[in-house]
Amino acid sequence: MVGRLELLADVTFVLDKNIRGVKYLNQMSVPTRQEVSTRLRAERIRHVEDMVLFVQEHKRLFPNVLATGRCIKERLCNVDCPEEYQLRILQLLPPLIKPRSIDHNNWTQFITKAQDTNLSFVKSFEPARYNADIAAGRLPQYALVPLRSFIVKGGRPFAGHQINDVAFAFSSTLESIEISGQWRQLRSDQDGPDSTIDDDESTWFLPRLSKLMADMGSMHSYLHLPPEFLSRCPRLVTVNLCDRLGEYNLGNIHQWKPAALPHLTSLRLRGTPAASFHPDTLKNTPELVELRLGISRNRAECYYIPPPEQFIGIGHAKTGVLEPNEASTPRPGPSPSPSPLIWTWDWELPKLTNLTLVIPIQDAGRDTKS
Repeated sequence: MVGRLELLADVTFVLDKNIRGVKYLNQMSVPTRQEVSTRLRAERIRHVEDMVLFVQEHKRLFPNVLATGRCIKERLCNVDCPEEYQLRILQLLPPLIKPRSIDHNNWTQFITKAQDTNLSFVKSFEPARYNADIAAGRLPQYALVPLRSFIVKGGRPFAGHQINDVAFAFSSTLESIEISGQWRQLRSDQDGPDSTIDDDESTWFLPRLSKLMADMGSMHSYLHLPPEFLSRCPRLVTVNLCDRLGEYNLGNIHQWKPAALPHLTSLRLRGTPAASFHPDTLKNTPELVELRLGISRNRAECYYIPPPEQFIGIGHAKTGVLEPNEASTPRPGPSPSPSPLIWTWDWELPKLTNLTLVIPIQDAGRDTKS
């Protein structure tokens, strides 16, 4: 066939067959998988060897006719052409013919025949495909941009440590954080510490943050925040934190600590954040206009303050209990659980115009708002 391509001046070889990530390989036994992989690699080498032989034969039959050539991969192929074979093809080609520019498209071919290339027609020159420092692994350091808004929407996996990284790196400039979508669970008993948003008490301090919104879209995703996080964001104006928690017990809730938020105007908490919220924070929110607390129940939204009876009952079940007339040493029991929060309702909220607090009461299969 090569002998019939006398006028061929440019050739492009395309790799279109994967040798890694082939799905059916995972269904094979280890010895069979290794055998098939070895065969696929040998087949790939044979193909690229044929490319070199093609260029070599064309050069022998029609000297200096084939001027340019390259090997690329098809869009869905996951393996590049081996660099040594790419170089062997270019070494067989003649010098670039009156090039007008030297750039990343023809740099490799140029460098193989640099001394023999006529550069008198070159009008633009890019000295290398990649910056030399970057190619050598010496990455330049730049100052961080003053990021003010961080918004993530979508459904790909997103772990809490990634939020921590952004909050730490841009702590002095961030004014708004918004996270929404079908995120994977940010914390569970099986997750490691890097799955919790801000597990290190010393890393997250956002003095300019005014808007914080996080909506865990999945029914199985829970939003756990450290107890001190509100106090580390003193300029918050809007807080909207939500997950789909419908049932819980005191042992699974990490109670937040009270915080002073003099600029806060809107506070919406649902699910785990609502159960974790400390009511004494409301003693230091004089600008609050909207307050909503709730949990998800049967996929219908209702706002919720945990009944004290639930917490008291769980606390007694987990700790030693003193009965009247007993000795001063309590009966043995598991380690004490956190004390139940007491809602004193003694806050002063002069600007509050929207208040939604609901205790779900089961009545003929329906929740009653109280």
